[in-house]
Amino acid sequence: MTIFKDRDGREWHIHYTFRNAKTIRQKTGVNILANAITPVMEDLFLLPAMLYYACEAENEMTLTEFEDKFVDLDVIDDGFDAFVAGIAFFTPSRRDSILQSLRELKEQWRKMTETAGVMPENSSE
Repeated sequence: MTIFKDRDGREWHIHYTFRNAKTIRQKTGVNILANAITPVMEDLFLLPAMLYYACEAENEMTLTEFEDKFVDLDVIDDGFDAFVAGIAFFTPSRRDSILQSLRELKEQWRKMTETAGVMPENSSE
């Protein structure tokens, strides 16, 4: 299980099961058991919905209300880390390669935000 915080500081617990993996696939079209990282990097708007369904058991709000918690770059960054780490622990046979991919994607994300002139608040200047 992995944890991330929304913009209000509420902690959310990601605990993947086959049931919510199936729900994520049905609702977003992304199969987290195959390759979830690439679709999210290509369309970051998928991330809140995928996290919403991964946290469904503790979620008492609508998807739209949940998405409203993802307006800050730091929240998106934290949510992405938790999302990928959750997948790594859900699929232990692929854990090392998934975590290596995450490190590489984080570096790409850092370079992309620097190029765009957007710096995450928690990064060093």
